[in-house]
Amino acid sequence: MSTKVQEKIVYIKRKPSKHIESNQALKIMNDNATKYLGSAGYSNTELPVTGLSEIEKVAILPSLVQVSANHVEFDEKVNTYYHELRELVPAGRGLRLNIATVPKEVKYAGKDEVIDFPVKPKDYVIYMRAISPDYKQCSMTLEDAKAGGNRVKFYIHDLELAQKAEIEVGDWRDKAYAAYLDIADVTTNWESILLVHGINPDLISKVEQKAKLRGLALADGIKDYVEQITAFKKFVDACGDKDIEIKATLNKFVNAKIVLIVDTSYIYDNDTASVTIGNDERSAVLWLKDAKNTKDYQIMLAKLAKANTIK
Repeated sequence: MSTKVQEKIVYIKRKPSKHIESNQALKIMNDNATKYLGSAGYSNTELPVTGLSEIEKVAILPSLVQVSANHVEFDEKVNTYYHELRELVPAGRGLRLNIATVPKEVKYAGKDEVIDFPVKPKDYVIYMRAISPDYKQCSMTLEDAKAGGNRVKFYIHDLELAQKAEIEVGDWRDKAYAAYLDIADVTTNWESILLVHGINPDLISKVEQKAKLRGLALADGIKDYVEQITAFKKFVDACGDKDIEIKATLNKFVNAKIVLIVDTSYIYDNDTASVTIGNDERSAVLWLKDAKNTKDYQIMLAKLAKANTIK
């Protein structure tokens, strides 16, 4: 009795045309266009991009090219197969591929080897070619595809990874909003949290400050999952950071050019010499907290107060 293999579904999707979200006519044209994932850009004399290891070629391709791996015409058949391999990528959901594999023993170089053999060889072959770094038509993510220039026409949408990302985003969104609710009615650290997010609280009212904090907790305007998670983590960390006030003060020093950031280092000119107070934010905060630097810290605060008075 055979055991049913769990599907592993990915989609290859079309990269949206430029301005497609704001131009309905372009969207209709893009949806109606015929787009194939194929061997465009490679001549028939070039070796095709496969993305497969040598053992995978020997084990998987014979069933697709209809000759055994030790047949005299095997390499020629493989080249022809790949050069003719063109798949229509429908608009919308894209090209659905099942890339599930099962362990299988195969003979390679005179030895028995176990490999992950695809349940759907053609689907697997299409996918492996698409994700190969040498295959220029497809990128691993939509963001990579958008940044890849005109030659990149498609991108990979992995349902399993997307679902995991959605769950992680949801968890961090809940944590960030809970952190916001904890500070929503306690204004003590509002300004410090805003400052470490690059927002000058002196330029906006308390009502606007609260609205900005809520926007940070919701990662307003951020669509990418990875960037959303980064934003949520930063907000949660800021709300629970015991050093948030001194970090905010460090940001004020930077904004007032009392402290300069060179590469990642924090540099302070004490009127006698330029002093590196830290190679990153964490070490700069530790420098400011160090009792032996109290005199310099007080001078920096005085310079900040003077700079604010001049404004």
